[in-house]
Amino acid sequence: MIRPSGGSIVIIDWRGGVPPNEPNRLRPAVVIDDHHLFPDEYQSIFVAPMTRDETIVYPAFAISLEPSSQNGCLERCWILANYASVVSLARVRTTSSTISDEQLMQVRLKLSFMIGFPHVSPLLRELADVCR
Repeated sequence: MIRPSGGSIVIIDWRGGVPPNEPNRLRPAVVIDDHHLFPDEYQSIFVAPMTRDETIVYPAFAISLEPSSQNGCLERCWILANYASVVSLARVRTTSSTISDEQLMQVRLKLSFMIGFPHVSPLLRELADVCR
């Protein structure tokens, strides 16, 4: 499998194979790593899950996606930076859908903000303020 690039929307299969198992769940996610940093042989990928369920959205760490032909969403969805995780490429199915470069930057900034990098860099703090 060719590594999906950052901003690609993929489907993660949580049903069996590699733990943790989540029965009967295929979930969309956005690739947030920079595919140029990892060789094709590297078998994991960093993703942020997507949801339509606003009850689990923490707005400070989520990006709202309105439906578009580019992202393939049928209704408003949220990218959850605070649920980002590394998954095996064996669980990933690619799609032709993507988010914009600006949306990918917002997800990455929210993730950086969540783990404390804006406290180190005034530039990141300024960028995080722009994305709120």
